Amino acid sequence: REEAERSVRALLGSAMDAVAPDTRTAAVGAEQDWRSVAPADDHSTVVTQLAKAVEIELMRRLFQPFRSRGSALSDAREDIGGFGKWCRGQITSLSLGEMAFALGSLEREERSPLLDAFHAHVSGASTAPWDLGERLAMPLRTLAARRNAAVHKEPVSRAEAEDSRRTVLGREDRAGLLALIVARFPLPGERG
Repeated sequence: REEAERSVRALLGSAMDAVAPDTRTAAVGAEQDWRSVAPADDHSTVVTQLAKAVEIELMRRLFQPFRSRGSALSDAREDIGGFGKWCRGQITSLSLGEMAFALGSLEREERSPLLDAFHAHVSGASTAPWDLGERLAMPLRTLAARRNAAVHKEPVSRAEAEDSRRTVLGREDRAGLLALIVARFPLPGERG
């Protein structure tokens, strides 16, 4: 476990100390499984833990601060799936797929009032302009699909797990999703 923690710390850099303890636990658990599961075996646990880490950090940094604004628009008569239900308080948490949907919808020209308000929130929360569709929404959709396959007992290959690991944790030459989320959406008191 110590080796896995050192590896995650090296990949995340300063973001390691900024993520929530549960995020850190999930990321280190994914890395530990990555190192211990034989290459020919199912790597579902790696992908599910990486997805959990991303969900936790996106919820606390990007989605939860929007919750009060979203609920103010609860009378909007629009069907935008789980994101809309969450904004209205009908469900308590968002899945990775629903997060990917909400972030991907920011790039549409025609948005509902609720998605317009979310777009304004994301634009105001981000410390720099960012193509969310390319850098976040698309990788989230892939990660969500792999996690869903794992939940339904479909095996996840080592190559798929490695791609997810690089996407979430990064690699030596490129920051992963966790580091990007921490940098782009700082919490009050953090420097962006």
